[in-house]
Order: sequence, then structure tokens, then C-alpha cells
Amino acid sequence: AGERVRVVVRAGGWVGQSEVIERPEGGAATLVFELDEAAGMEGEVTDERGEPVGGARVLIHSADGSALLAETRTTADGRWSVPDLPEGDVRVEAIPPAALAAILAPVAMDSDVRRGHVTREVDLRFDRL
Repeated sequence: AGERVRVVVRAGGWVGQSEVIERPEGGAATLVFELDEAAGMEGEVTDERGEPVGGARVLIHSADGSALLAETRTTADGRWSVPDLPEGDVRVEAIPPAALAAILAPVAMDSDVRRGHVTREVDLRFDRL
């Protein structure tokens, strides 16, 4: 590889971690990662009439907006879900699909996730521009 390498550790049900390291002398290194039990979140995105919106982008940011924790798209029935989130306060944002971006406004809300649990019914509703 190069002089630097990014090591990523992922395991279902646990919050992933990564670290960038310099190539060590001799080419071998030992890293220890302690993974936290993950949380999940799910909900629905609808338009102003309550109709499901498929293909909307759903972004989950840290509460202070400094980190994007997850990104997904809604299914045809407007549903979305994200596994393996860290515990804490988050900001959930929905962005309309390109075909509806001229008539629907993005929407956001604050929520929280608890380790080992799925936060359900995080529902967002687009309003008309």
C-alpha cells in the first residue's frame, strides 16, 4: 500500500470505527478497537398530503452537525431504516427526490438513539415550497 493506511472495523450490531496509521517499521502493527453496541433508527417520509415519498434521501448527522453518521434512501412506500448508529442525540434530515425537489422543501428534526434499541416512528413530512 502507501505510507498511510485506513483500518476500518465493522460488525453488525456494533458501531464501526476506523483509524489511519502510518506504515510501521517492519510492516506489522497491532491495533485494538473497542466497539460500542449500536442503535438503530427507522421511520417514514411523506408529502404534505400524507402520501409516502419514495427515493427521498435521509441523512443522519450528529446533533452539532459536525459528522454525517448515516445516509439512506426511502423505499417506494416511504419507509427508511438505518442500523449501527452510535448512541446520542442526532439531527435527521430528509431531502426530496430530484423529481419533486422543485415543489417540496427539505425537512429536518432532532431525535436521539439509545444503545441497543431501535428508535421507531421517526417520521418526516415534506411541505410545499
